[in-house]
Amino acid sequence: MQSPSIFIPIARYLLLTLSIFWLCASAFARENTELVSVLLEMKAQDQAVREVIKQSGVNLSQAQVDRITDTDAKHTRQLKAIISDHGWPSLSLVGENGVQAAFLLVQHSPDIAFQKAMLPHIFHAYQNNQGITGQEVALLTDRVLVKTGQPQNYGTQADITSNTVTFFPIADADDVDKRRAEMGLPPLIDYKEMLEQFYAK
Repeated sequence: MQSPSIFIPIARYLLLTLSIFWLCASAFARENTELVSVLLEMKAQDQAVREVIKQSGVNLSQAQVDRITDTDAKHTRQLKAIISDHGWPSLSLVGENGVQAAFLLVQHSPDIAFQKAMLPHIFHAYQNNQGITGQEVALLTDRVLVKTGQPQNYGTQADITSNTVTFFPIADADDVDKRRAEMGLPPLIDYKEMLEQFYAK
């Protein structure tokens, strides 16, 4: 019969190895607080320049439009640099607030090629519960489709002129509410009413 003393050092070694692994994993998973701060500041700027939409509705001056466009272009350059260094921001890297900020910046980017390139990463994050919702996937998917001259899938994109909501063409429109429900979106008619109320002046 083998002596149990042979196995005691091995057990201690395994416990020590597992402890070191756990500590390393915890350190690796720690949020990058500096990066989170950068993303949240960019989000705050994004929302600040868009505050005029709540006040003016769709009737923006050219100066207001230019300010929004310039801010979005600046944020796109900054976000591209972040993604080049870190990849698409994950929950472990920036937390849910950071992921949400990054998505908002992509959604408002004037660079359609950048939006299209980010869509697979955002869809992958959605599939893996990495801080992205089905509604957000639907929004960006439709935005890319509309900007590239194709019918949208979920009916999230509309032209709003003089407080009148007109949806851009929708593929297989009879089944749009089914697709919307799958992504956590309300029926199209309810969404239209929400837009009309938001932009009513």
